[in-house]
Formats: sequence, structure tokens, C-alpha cells
Amino acid sequence: MKKILFLGFGNMGQAIASGLLKEEGVFHIDAVDPYLAEQGAPFKDVKVYADASEVTLAYHLVVLAVKPQIAAQVYPLLNSLIQEDGAVLSIMAGIPRSQIQAHLSANRHVVRSMPNTPAAIGQGMSVLVGDASLSTEVKTLCTTVLEAVGEVIWTASEDQMHAVTAVSGSGPAYFFALMDAMTQAGVSLGLDEAMARKLACVTAKGAGALAVNEVEHGKTPLQLKQAVTSKGGTTEAALNVFEKNQFDRLVKAALDAAEQRSRELSI
Repeated sequence: MKKILFLGFGNMGQAIASGLLKEEGVFHIDAVDPYLAEQGAPFKDVKVYADASEVTLAYHLVVLAVKPQIAAQVYPLLNSLIQEDGAVLSIMAGIPRSQIQAHLSANRHVVRSMPNTPAAIGQGMSVLVGDASLSTEVKTLCTTVLEAVGEVIWTASEDQMHAVTAVSGSGPAYFFALMDAMTQAGVSLGLDEAMARKLACVTAKGAGALAVNEVEHGKTPLQLKQAVTSKGGTTEAALNVFEKNQFDRLVKAALDAAEQRSRELSI
């Protein structure tokens, strides 16, 4: 049985734990969270400690899910919480692996990840990066942990995590913004707000699911766009407005800004 400790047990940590606990007898999960220790654990099979200094076990994996500004308080305790050849899986935004690794002995590893908010409903996209000496066992465990809330991709370059943040980490907000804009446009065209919002959100859900399915079979989003666009039709009329207003350039500028801000925050 793999032993996993969550340092910080907010929405993301709870979503991951919920997914892992569906496989009975595979994982022993504990957590450190002062608020939940007082209020009560959200899962009957998870013991929640008020402070990391109270923990007496050593774990195969410690999931570091505290706010970055308080991470320095738990760094000195990490070595005592991790088994030999164990690892830290950080889901803290913007914190480089080197900052955490500096507090660990050489035989313990750090894996950095960037999940996104759809993980809360098991539809997340997570990108992970570790060092070249990471064992297959640790890599498999980290993959399994984040597959509990969605899909997982590994990258060999930690520098790419800034671009990952811009595309995937912040990405859900871009789609929410588009759904809101479509809702307001629908209202201006005479729909009531509830109907316009339902149309925008369910259309986004269906388009996303279709895109994932078709991309797995070799198609691209561009091909999907072309397939639904008839010459002289309504879709073409709308897309022509996007093109006239340089939609692609606007999206690139937005992601460039997010990537640059990610670099600034990691310094």
C-alpha cells in the first residue's frame, strides 16, 4: 500500500484524494491542514493533522499543496516526512523544483506539476516534470495520483512550465470568458439570460469533448472548424469577424502575457 501525505488539503487535494480512494486498499492517505483538523476530515479514511510536526509516519509521496507564501514553513520538515527514495509532488504554482530540492537529501526527488481547475470534476489536464534520475516507480506513482483527476503529460523541460501555465493552467478562464461573452451576446439578440448561458456552456462542453475525441484520431482543431463552416453560411459570417479583428493574434498576445507573468512570479 502506497502512503501519501497531502500538505494542504484544499479543493485540489481533496479532489485527488477522492479519486485515489475509489481504489480500496491501494493507498493510505493522510493530510495536514489546520482548518480541517479543527472542522473535521472530509473523508472517513483520511486522518488530518493540524501541523506537520505531529506526523510520525514516513510517506512514499508528499503532495505539496500549500499556498506558495507559506511553503517555506514546511520545507524544513520534508525530509522527515518522506521515505528513502521517496518524492515530493508539488502542485504549487510558480515554484521551481530547485527551491524545494534544496531542502531535501540527494536520494529524495521533487516532481513539479501544473494541474488546472477542471480537476475538481475529474476533467483536469496536468503536466509534470522531474529530474532525469527519477525512478520509474516514483514517476508511475505521480502519474497515478494526477490521473485520479484527469489526464497527464510529462515534459522534460521545466522551463516549459511557464508556457503550460499560459495554455492549460490559466486556460479554463479563457473559455469561461468566451462563454460569458457568448451569453451576453445571446441576451442582446433576444434570448433570456438563463437560456443564453445554457446554450453557451453546453455548446462549449460538447465542442471540447468532440475536439478531444477527434484529435485522438488524428484531426486538428482547425480541421474541425473547417468541417462545420459552410461557404456563405452563418458560421463563416461569425468567423470572418474573428479574422477581421485578428483573433489569433489577440489569443497569442494573451498567452504571451500569461507566460511572461509566470516567469516574473517564479523569480
